[in-house]
Amino acid sequence: MDKLLTKKVFLPLIAALFLFAVFIDQNTGPVPMKFFIGSPIHMQLSMVIIISMAAGSALTIIGYLVFKGIAQKIKKRKMEQEIRDF
Repeated sequence: MDKLLTKKVFLPLIAALFLFAVFIDQNTGPVPMKFFIGSPIHMQLSMVIIISMAAGSALTIIGYLVFKGIAQKIKKRKMEQEIRDF
């Protein structure tokens, strides 16, 4: 529970919940969504916004993890090279 109350988690969580509540409350009009093939599907604008936010967050997290993994591999190779050169 202590991790949930830290500033790093609490403030972004409150901001996300606020945006979620505002978008659901204000944007209830149907919007036609057409994917690659087929007829348009009518979805609420709030759902389109929420799905876009979730997709953007997921892509950001994946990019961060990939970058972090590559940086760790480079750091490990440098350390191994230094050990061999020593």
